[in-house]
Amino acid sequence: MKLLKKIKNNILARAKNNISLAVYSVFIACILWFIISMALYPSVTKQIRSVEISLDISGTSASENGLSVISCNITDVNIVVKGSRTQASKLNAESFVAYIDTSGITTPGRRTLPLKVRSKDNIPFEVESITPSTVVVNLDKYETAELPVEPDCPNISAINGKVIYDKEYKCSPSIVKITGPSVQVAKIAKCKAYSDKEMVLESSVDITTDKLQLLAEDGTIIDQSMMEFSNTSFSINVPVLTQKTVKLSVQVVGGSTEFDKSSLEFDLSADSLTVASRNSQLEIPDPLDIGKINISDVGLGYTKSFDINALLEESNVINMSGLETVVLTLDDTDLETKEFTLDKSSINISNKPGGNEYDYNLISQNVRICVMGPKDVIAGLTPADFVAEANLLNGDFAVGQFYFDVTVHCLASDKVWAIANPSRPTVLIQKTKHIEPEDTTKSVEESTVPVKNQRA
Repeated sequence: MKLLKKIKNNILARAKNNISLAVYSVFIACILWFIISMALYPSVTKQIRSVEISLDISGTSASENGLSVISCNITDVNIVVKGSRTQASKLNAESFVAYIDTSGITTPGRRTLPLKVRSKDNIPFEVESITPSTVVVNLDKYETAELPVEPDCPNISAINGKVIYDKEYKCSPSIVKITGPSVQVAKIAKCKAYSDKEMVLESSVDITTDKLQLLAEDGTIIDQSMMEFSNTSFSINVPVLTQKTVKLSVQVVGGSTEFDKSSLEFDLSADSLTVASRNSQLEIPDPLDIGKINISDVGLGYTKSFDINALLEESNVINMSGLETVVLTLDDTDLETKEFTLDKSSINISNKPGGNEYDYNLISQNVRICVMGPKDVIAGLTPADFVAEANLLNGDFAVGQFYFDVTVHCLASDKVWAIANPSRPTVLIQKTKHIEPEDTTKSVEESTVPVKNQRA
């Protein structure tokens, strides 16, 4: 140090007479100071801010067990490093990378792990401090699940008289593969292709969207930032049908032509039904006939069920009410039944097939019938008020005897009908080949013998 002081004093003395010498002397002094500093203090410390944290754990035990860093609570750290004085000026945040120490980690979960720092350029250094020194990370495995895609267009509706048919509301593709953290993938209850378009439709349309929503069981939206999808574009088909609410009716068939079928009172378990058609030109009948009942089957306590879906499938009409069965019940409050026996004179055979080629003869001597009607009418009826008819129209009968159901006509009232309880009214008829009776009369031909008139 005495040497330096002596050199300095000499330089200052000479500098009074020579300015250039003074500048030169300062330069020499700096060089000397640098040489001495390097000799005495070869290393320096430097604080560097915002060093990025790498989430790459390749080659670690965690990676070998299929784990990845799903999330990290911070993105960068501040460090203090010690290194060569000659290299220190070159060091900055881009010179280093912080990384997570996952040594010994083999199972998924939330962990607080230490941080380490390495040089990107292989510059020798020592870490004095890392702030913060630890991070909180979630470690998990990536898994792939295949899920159905549901359409979701909450702002789309149909005009009056039309309806969006949910059962045919679908996406294409209908399946998507989702790859992501196993914990997140396991939470997915629904996958929806979502469109926020606002539309009022009168016919079916296709909508394209690139938005997917992943929903948990409770309806909350699942973060998908760590997930990958096999498809990112979806076509949503929105089917629009013509819809109508119609009344229901039932046909009453059979029985005599004079019976007033409108006098029967039935209760239906549903008075109306909402239906729809894919064909906008199809006229949906109102009331809608849901089936037939035979009057001969209608007795006290009568009920019948009608399969609505089976009926509508035949007519290409869709049931929109969710109603599967309609039950019909007879209102028999003021009705009663009564049995009669009709003799042979009250039984007729009509519309005999085969013309004059065959004869049809009634073998039965009587027929027992059970009739039903209003109580006040039934009370006054007698066997004379009924006729049983065996109408053979369009029948094809072999020669011989056969049984045939008869139609009962009530001559006294149009509100009385015959029922097949305990059994259908049936008669025995015999069919025979028609034979013309022989002619028993002979024609006598009168002849005259001519007599020759002779004269004696």
